[in-house]
Amino acid sequence: MRIIFISFGFPPSTGGVEAMMASQLAYFKERGVHNTVLTCSMDKKTTFRRTGFGELIRTPLLNRSRPDAPSARSLAQWLHEIVANIRPDIIYCHNLTFPYGPARTRAIVRTITRRFPGIPLIEHAHNAQNAQHRSVALQRGLARLPWDAIVCVSTYAKSQFVKQGISGRRINVIYNGIDLKQFKPLPKTRAALLKRYNLDPKQVYAVFPSRPFTSAGELNIKKGFGLAARALSLAHPAFNNLHLLAPSNEGHNPKQKRESLNELNAFTKKIGISARVALLPEFSRAEMPTLYALGDIVVAPSTREAFGLVYAEAMAMQKPVIAVKSGAAPEIITHNKTGFLIERPSARLLAHQITQVMRMPKTSLNALTATARKQVQKKFSSRLFGERTLELCARMLKKTRASSS
Repeated sequence: MRIIFISFGFPPSTGGVEAMMASQLAYFKERGVHNTVLTCSMDKKTTFRRTGFGELIRTPLLNRSRPDAPSARSLAQWLHEIVANIRPDIIYCHNLTFPYGPARTRAIVRTITRRFPGIPLIEHAHNAQNAQHRSVALQRGLARLPWDAIVCVSTYAKSQFVKQGISGRRINVIYNGIDLKQFKPLPKTRAALLKRYNLDPKQVYAVFPSRPFTSAGELNIKKGFGLAARALSLAHPAFNNLHLLAPSNEGHNPKQKRESLNELNAFTKKIGISARVALLPEFSRAEMPTLYALGDIVVAPSTREAFGLVYAEAMAMQKPVIAVKSGAAPEIITHNKTGFLIERPSARLLAHQITQVMRMPKTSLNALTATARKQVQKKFSSRLFGERTLELCARMLKKTRASSS
């Protein structure tokens, strides 16, 4: 089977989309699939490179920071030449229903459906139709493009696509997968890690794993850093040794990042916790287990998450995770059994839950986190993710061949 994957982002970018693509490509390669990835180049050159998972073709035409509409026509012509040369069995897109470049997404879909009508076009949507600062109509339009199949990463995400008028029969729910060999408890290395990041081992640390800034350098409001910070300021006085750790990220707009950082620092100073917040350096995908290992608890109070990769990662690391009962969180976390859910995004509720977790007997907490890891093994492993996405591709290819014979 020959598959072309298309995405606006790809490693070394560190988001959930990129992580799932890397996992999927490795699994497909092991099963004999010929993979070709079309993704962004950060400079002005198109590059072709052979990698361990297949061909990697980077083009500036898929760079998110480029003007969208002017790039669409050139992208359509370029894509036509690539597809005509490779002749794939499947075109598999990752998160093109998110409005990174709507004109280019439409150009991609138009090119495939008009010029290569016999090739199934799959969209793996890592969103729940709730992009920040983008219109509902725009997102609906991308969801309604003539995809042959759409993958949603949770039942919640599927429900949001159905609300936009997409038939549930076209949507396949496939949960994201965690590499359990990578994300595993690291108790023996924690002391050394704390020392590496100049963190006092006598203090207690809550990890906020979702970066406070977007790739464009803006404050990532929906991830809930402000909520976590306010909860820290409201936590029981007995836990005033609790500190909040968050990874930073470079992004592609340094000026906006500096402005956002100043805004964040002013906010933490205003609520009186600036001395208890540490912005750590950027963590690559391979380094993410290190981030979780630094923490005593994981606080991830984002809302309306399509999946919430950080929940499952924390569970795999056997770290107690606290989230908001919103989006896909209840599909991943069972309250008081594999983690903790607060009913709504409230700093007081979060502070109360943090206090409750900190007061739990260690034996009870260890039993809960062990159960959480077993849940990830059962439902959210990278192996299951690879199996189910490959099964979908085989199904779509069989259906296409049957209809053409």
